[in-house]
Amino acid sequence: MLESSDDASRFLAEGQTILGEGWTHIDNFEELDEDEYEEEEEEIYVTMDLGTTLDSKALQSENQYQLIGLDTPLPFLKLGNQIFQGQTTPLIGDEVILGLIRNSDNPHEPTHPPLYSTNHRLTFRAITLEPRSQPQAQAQPNQGEAGPGPSSAAIKLPLDTLSIGAKRGRPKGSGNLKPRFVIDRPEDLENFDLDAMKTSQKVELGPNVLESLGLPPSTHGENVLLTKTVLSQVISGYSSRGSQGNKNKKGKSWGVDKNGKIALISPDKDRSPAQGDVQMEEGGQAANSQNTTGPETAQSTVLDDSAIQTDQTDQNEDQVMVDVEDDPPWAEVENGQ
Repeated sequence: MLESSDDASRFLAEGQTILGEGWTHIDNFEELDEDEYEEEEEEIYVTMDLGTTLDSKALQSENQYQLIGLDTPLPFLKLGNQIFQGQTTPLIGDEVILGLIRNSDNPHEPTHPPLYSTNHRLTFRAITLEPRSQPQAQAQPNQGEAGPGPSSAAIKLPLDTLSIGAKRGRPKGSGNLKPRFVIDRPEDLENFDLDAMKTSQKVELGPNVLESLGLPPSTHGENVLLTKTVLSQVISGYSSRGSQGNKNKKGKSWGVDKNGKIALISPDKDRSPAQGDVQMEEGGQAANSQNTTGPETAQSTVLDDSAIQTDQTDQNEDQVMVDVEDDPPWAEVENGQ
């Protein structure tokens, strides 16, 4: 196959044609004398191989074609808008050209009787023809742009080569940046839309919102950061506090845990026996009052050391101290009463 126009003259001189040697192409028979030629008809059949460029259905849809230079080593075929370049392919033996006869009784199974035989074959491939001046015109701007220095080599490279190491899109790490919601007013907390918030996003609660929830501000006066799950619990707890007169369910209240995060905190378990001791103390006082009435109803009640400390627990009954890591106790949480 011809790779470039520079090899055309060599290929025309050395290439093989269909007719072979001894044939001369003329435009008009009037230029020859009658003694130099004899009139005789000769039929030559040639098979043309177009490869996989066109399938059989696309080939049947074309009703016109143009064949140029069939008697030369470089024949060209124009079929539709596509141009093909061909060359003579030597064969060992003959090829049989079959016909097509359709049967009216069974049109889907036509017969193919042999009609002709040939030992000439042309192999075509699809090409694109370009004028010679176009590559030279493109080379001149590139030579003018390229200057001395190490950057000149990069200018001569194609665009696709320069973009190999570059990646389009956002810079590295930009996908991890997620906006935060900041709630500074209690009414914004009541009207906050959790459905519009993604699970991976977080919300900051300002000091005013913490105060409305009954929570003291943080140690350094900064906002408190919450996830979506914790915020939904805070909003549900905030609504119940307003509807139930600042009373939490199951004796839990919102507070800051040991890790510095807002969570539902239960009262200390050590307070239950203390409350029981208070009842025992009241029962003991009633028993002592009964001892003065008569010896038959006299009862004695022995109080342990925990009952003596009930006065101090009564004073701290409405407060629970919560320790925070590396910080002094600063968060005081209501007991839900």
